[in-house]
Amino acid sequence: MIKNKVLGISATLASLLAVALGSAGCTQKGISADKVDLSVDPTGASILFWHPFGAKVSEPLEELIEEFEQETGITVTVEAREGYDNLKKAVTLAAPGKKYPNVTLGYPDHFFEYVDSDIIVRMDHYLEDDDKMVPVGEDEKLYPVSADDFYADYMEEVQSIEIKDDGTGYTLGLPFNKSTEVMSYNKTFFDYAQTIDETIVIPETWQELETIGAKIKTLVYGMVDANELVIARHTETNEFKRYDSASHIEQGYRLYLDMTGVTKDNFRPLGYDSLANFFITELKNFGSSYTAYDPVTRKGYLDFNETNTKQKTKDMMQYFRDLYEANLLGVPATWEESKYCSNPFKDMKLVMTIGSTGGVTNSVPDGNKFSVGSAHVPYNGNQANARNVISQGTNLCMLDKGTEKQRVASWLFVKYLAKYANGAFCAQTGYFPSCEYAKNSDEYQEMLNNTGGMPGERLVRDTALVDSNVYMNENEHWIKYVDSPFNGSASIREDVVTIFRETLIKKDGQYKDLQTILDDFYKTHQSWVRS
Repeated sequence: MIKNKVLGISATLASLLAVALGSAGCTQKGISADKVDLSVDPTGASILFWHPFGAKVSEPLEELIEEFEQETGITVTVEAREGYDNLKKAVTLAAPGKKYPNVTLGYPDHFFEYVDSDIIVRMDHYLEDDDKMVPVGEDEKLYPVSADDFYADYMEEVQSIEIKDDGTGYTLGLPFNKSTEVMSYNKTFFDYAQTIDETIVIPETWQELETIGAKIKTLVYGMVDANELVIARHTETNEFKRYDSASHIEQGYRLYLDMTGVTKDNFRPLGYDSLANFFITELKNFGSSYTAYDPVTRKGYLDFNETNTKQKTKDMMQYFRDLYEANLLGVPATWEESKYCSNPFKDMKLVMTIGSTGGVTNSVPDGNKFSVGSAHVPYNGNQANARNVISQGTNLCMLDKGTEKQRVASWLFVKYLAKYANGAFCAQTGYFPSCEYAKNSDEYQEMLNNTGGMPGERLVRDTALVDSNVYMNENEHWIKYVDSPFNGSASIREDVVTIFRETLIKKDGQYKDLQTILDDFYKTHQSWVRS
């Protein structure tokens, strides 16, 4: 199996579960796929596919699906349930009446719930008998795959959810849209700032943000005080001058940056999109723990307010509260945004923003207002093994629905998206390849090696290079983590945003006590608190 550097759910989870199942005699749930005859011709079948994407991702995806339909004679009805949580809820609500789709996407914790609902199909039989498929379409498309085609740790995600008595896992999906988090930065601003102070560079650690962020803030505050938020550059000498208005730029100079609208109250150097990812990642980076999983009972537990973790958790929360109070850090609510910091970033109310690689193009401003670069997220420089970054993105799964012909069509569709269309999909969206085949595809390699393109295309390429040159580079010592899935883990992740919201955002002019924040969360999530 192809190996990459991502650390999956747990290197020892399968062996632990083997012992647990052997001693506890747990009953396994899941659909065996009833040994579908893969030699059935799927031509002419109609299947339903639900996905979680908005327009920027769904448009290239649907173009690839149209190609699949033309090549195979299979009709795919595509419906968007925008947002991962919305998609999971839609599938769950549809479960009693089997009104869910033939194929959908989900995280491991979603699949855990689908196992308990007996609606997800084990793919092992399909993988084992894949060579029995008959050609379809004029080009005799088969799209052959094996489990070994895909990066091992992405497969670990889908093989560590439902475990056999021998300790190995059933395959419940194939990887599709993989991502992580990166820091997008205003390259034009940093180029200018370094002409003022060459130490104003992209911070590697949170500790560097303290010092570099303070210098950035001093520079911008000085521009605000002087009412000189328009920067122009001489066309021949490259000398910079600042003005109070773009209409006052002198002859021989051209507009370089327009920060009109930036004030001391609305400017912060760095923003972070996901409060859930922020909290969970920094628990790891500051030596605490998010959740724990008991393989004997198949129950998961909250783990960040325990005797051995609560102090480290509070120290971490206090550290980021201090950064926030110093106006060095912001979150969407800082600018009255609901989910993302991309709008404040494009308005130059911050010069760095951390978000999913799958949405990096949302950080590109209209009209070439400034250029955007990509870098790894800051890590805790005061602790060893603290270069943790989340492994995100969903996996394709088949649900227990349809005739034999439709199930074979669904399998062909899953293979096409997971392997054969994956490179083209990733090249257009910023997601990372699921396998070497996709990484080496003409489309993905062309994207990586291209030196031109539109700003969004260049940022997607830069982000892909951060992943391959930094996160996946063994010498850089980064860990892509995935938390153990269990029944309820998706709900916990959805709710845990409140912890950092209450940590960073004052209510009625006051900060809430940190221990109270943790205790209140435990009280409202008693189902996942150890007795």
